[in-house]
Amino acid sequence: MYKVVIIDDHEMVSEAIRSMIEGFQTCQVIYTAANGREAIERLRSNGLKPDLILLDLNMPVMNGFITMELIHEEFPDIMVLCLSMNDDRDSFLRIIEAGAHGFISKMSSPEELHTAIQSVMTKGCYYTDEMAEFLFRSLRNSKETESAELSDRERELLEHICTEMTYQQIAEVMCLSPKTVDGYRTSLFQKLGIRSRVGLAMYAVKHGYYDIA
Repeated sequence: MYKVVIIDDHEMVSEAIRSMIEGFQTCQVIYTAANGREAIERLRSNGLKPDLILLDLNMPVMNGFITMELIHEEFPDIMVLCLSMNDDRDSFLRIIEAGAHGFISKMSSPEELHTAIQSVMTKGCYYTDEMAEFLFRSLRNSKETESAELSDRERELLEHICTEMTYQQIAEVMCLSPKTVDGYRTSLFQKLGIRSRVGLAMYAVKHGYYDIA
């Protein structure tokens, strides 16, 4: 069962999301926080760490972008799914660049929220078809020459990361163990200075490792 933390400054919204999540058999909300600072303090002091954080972007005291940066620095194994009332494209690009593993509107249905959580936890990312199309279109005309030395296996992994396969499925296709694939993924994160699967997919498209035509 996935352990989940909700960070949102609106108590009614937070409780509504909590109620939805508690209806999922695969998730358990272990606590909520009203802002980023409170959440970071609890993460630092609480021995029980979540698998996933649902993070509001627009909060007082410490906003979602700063909070996400601290989470990545101090708790890199925790997945982050961003919540926002704004589903505009600029917000989407900002959260991807900040290292989020997914983005979902607060107006989404329980079914979509459940799908998003499952996707982030099994595939490492979640985004709607509309957002994916916009993302790839924005990269279509911005390809650059390769800026990092990658092994053949790392290049192969980059190609697979752009598909809908889970990491388990990618491991099977590459005839490797999941642990070995995790090692290649970590190497890519370090070499490229990227924090999420979506970021790796963006890099792959931008540098010609994956053709979206």
